[in-house]
Parts: sequence; C-alpha cells; structure tokens
Amino acid sequence: MLLSLLAAAFVPFLLISCKKPAESPAPAETTEAPAAEAPNDGTATPDEPTPAVQPATPEPPKPPKPVIRRERPPGPPAPMVLFDFENPEFQGDWSAQGDLQAALVNTASLNASGNEAVSGRAVQFTGKANALLFCKPGKVPADWGSYGLLRFHVHRPADQAGKTVKLRVMVMDDDGVGQMFRDQEIESAGTWQQVDIPLRHFGQGAGRLIRWEQIRRLAFVPMEDMTIAIDSISLEPGPKGETARLSEEDLSQLAFGKPAEQTLIHNDGFLFMTDVAGVDFDPLYAEMLETIRLVESWLPLQDAPLDPPALLIFADEEQYRSFAPRYGELIKRIAERAKSDGYCIGGIATGFWDPKQGIRRPTFLHEFVHSVLEKRLLLPNRSEWFQESVANRLQIIMRPQAGLDEKLVQAISHPAAHRPLKDLCNGGHVPISHYWQCFTLFDMMISDPSLRPRIPALIQAFHKSGSTNLEPHIVSVLGIPFQELD
Repeated sequence: MLLSLLAAAFVPFLLISCKKPAESPAPAETTEAPAAEAPNDGTATPDEPTPAVQPATPEPPKPPKPVIRRERPPGPPAPMVLFDFENPEFQGDWSAQGDLQAALVNTASLNASGNEAVSGRAVQFTGKANALLFCKPGKVPADWGSYGLLRFHVHRPADQAGKTVKLRVMVMDDDGVGQMFRDQEIESAGTWQQVDIPLRHFGQGAGRLIRWEQIRRLAFVPMEDMTIAIDSISLEPGPKGETARLSEEDLSQLAFGKPAEQTLIHNDGFLFMTDVAGVDFDPLYAEMLETIRLVESWLPLQDAPLDPPALLIFADEEQYRSFAPRYGELIKRIAERAKSDGYCIGGIATGFWDPKQGIRRPTFLHEFVHSVLEKRLLLPNRSEWFQESVANRLQIIMRPQAGLDEKLVQAISHPAAHRPLKDLCNGGHVPISHYWQCFTLFDMMISDPSLRPRIPALIQAFHKSGSTNLEPHIVSVLGIPFQELD
C-alpha cells in the first residue's frame, strides 16, 4: 500500500544520507534552503531612526558575536543528605533484585578506620554480578540538575585488600526503563573510602532517555561478586560551581582542547560551538532555528532543557574523529572513532569543516536533528528508523538536490530493494541503503490526516517501552497492520 501510494502520488524526495565517505565530492546544490529569521543577538535595533548620511569612513572590524548565557539557578545549592541509613525501617525505602542480600549493620562492627562522615548504621550487601539494590520511587528528590556531585562512602572487608572491584551507580525514573549510570572502581578495603562522582560524568542507559529533573530512584549494581557497605549518600554542590550538565567551557576543552572561536547559546534553545576562525556562521544559526521549528511542527517536542540540542563544528578532521572516544572516556564508556562525516554522541551533534562545502554541508543540520530528538524528544540516537527518518526528511527540505525524485521512483519500482517494514522498524540499526524506506514511511505518517494525530501517542508508546520498535504499536496506536504498508 505504501509503495503504491507513493508511486502514484509521486513524492519528490529521495533519502540520501549525509553520512557519505569523507573523500566523496560535495553534492550539487540547486535550491536555496527555506528562509529563516536570523537570531537576534541583542545588538539589532530595528526601530531606531535612520541616521543622517556621514562622510565615508573605513568600516570597523565586525565585533565578535556575544555569548548569550542560559538561565541558571543563583548560587550553589546546599548539600542534601539522601540516605544515612539511621532509619531502622530500611526495607521501606530499599529493595533488591537478583541474587543480593542486604541488611543494616553497625559501622563500629566493621572494624574500619574512622571517618567523621560515617557513623551509626550503614547498609551492607553481598551480591552477585548484575544484581540490583535500589531505593523505591520518590525516596530521592526529582531535580538533581543544580548539584555537581553524588557523594557516598564505601567499605569492603579487609581480606579484599589489593583487589579492585567495579560498582555501577545508577539513577532511574519511575519504572527503571530510563537510566543514567557511571561505573566506579572501588579500591580500598578495611577502611572507609569517600566516593565523589560528578553528575556530568554519568551517561545515558540503553532505554529511554531521562533528564536530571526526572530522577526517581538511586541504585547500586555490583558488576562482579562483592560484599560492600555504603553510608552517608548525599548530593553536593560542585567545588567550582559545576552542575549536572557539562558546561560550555568544559565542552570546549573536551572538544577542541582550547576555548572555542565562536560560541552561541541561543535563547531559543540550542548551543553552537566551533574552533573554525574567520567564518560567518549567522546563516547556519538561522537554519538551526528553522530546523527546530520544522521538527516541532512534526513532533511533540518537550520544552528546551538547560542542556539544549548542540552542534560542534571542528576545524581539524582528526579532532572531530577522535571526539567520540574522548567523550566516552569522560563517562567511562567505550566509543569508536567517527567513521562518517557527521556523528552524534551523548546528544551532541558533530561535524568538521570543509571549505568546499562551507556552512551548507548537509551533515551539519542532519546531525543537529539527531541532537534535537535526543534532547527534546528523549529518543536515543541508535541510527534506527525513526531518528533517521526525521533527520533525512529535514535534510532533503533544507538541502534539496536535483534528480532525487527520479531516483526515488526508481527505488520504489524495484521490490527486490525493499526490506519488510516489520524488520526495518524494529528499533535496531538501519543500513544507509534502506533509509529511503524509513523516510517514505515517516513522510506518509505526517502527511496522512488519519495518521498524523496519532504521532504523539506513538511517541508516548516509544517512551514507555524504551524503544522505537514499531511492531507492538503498529495496530494499537497507528491502527494499520504492516501488511497494508509493505
């Protein structure tokens, strides 16, 4: 049904991924992108009267674009104790899952060296790898965004001296599908060790994405068999004013190894940063605004967060390709070097400068869409059908190319090139050769008056399941079986 409809109605688009090999030539551009209102950087005064003509003088150098700061809470928050385990009703606050036994113990019975932050009772558990000790929903405050550190104290038996173990520290939403976590190495034994984890060093889990304003639970996961005691868990302000979000200064240092040449934190909710010097990026700023407007017209985006969608453009290709491993090291994950000409990691879109393509390089806006969907729709970017559908639809509108319509009709007319939509839309990675099918499905969804009103419910279903696998929702939400679409 889908393919016949498209062939008959003639959709003048072809899904061409912007993630082309680095050596490929720049695509031919034949049509200008839609016009967009340039962002107001605070210097424009359109209502002022026109001054009298003055004698010609040399034009002064253009001042640098001012940095527009986001709103932040005034001053650091006071430390907040989450759990000191002095309440004997421990089981009313905490639960275990898997092979794990936990109980309150008297800290004096552990025969550990002193620590003024540790006294009275602590929780001690013995657990197998990947078991879970977690607090029940609502036992921690929901908004951790203004804090810098999660602090707690740990103790292991003295006979474990010389052995380092790995403890996963996790924050979750109500049902645990949304997660952020950090793996922490615990070295000490026979004594109390204070552990300080910067919140900005947590990474998202495999399910739906969550924000630091949506925390409902705290959990500890032994990544190997261990016995460990934990006490005095608290939220602390960052020692230098850091919060749960990576600051622009820290991000610039991580990306470029120096302050950025240009940084724009726009009031409309995006961050742009580059170390490319001597280039006017104002037209790209305007297109980023237009990108957000278009995506918002298709999908129920949430309000812009304090860590908004972001685009980084690197002057040096090698720095660009090695950014993902550097970011992975920050959150203690393994991340491969970028192999394509555009990459999005941690909700941060990245690309590198090519003078031949300039600011109209298609990959910039394509990857920025992935960032928008992560930050404002809370859908992780796994190069699956939904993310790629939206990114490529936007790219085709903003960067149209001649001859794409004929290629799309040619692809539609060859059934051997089609992949069953049930397999294509299973929430897993989609190869570039099948992006066009994803795009045409999404294009029909937002163009069909019976399907478009169902998109918000579909997004809610994706959030609930933590996946964009379409099969569980194709009939219950969209009201149409795959058989009618293939």
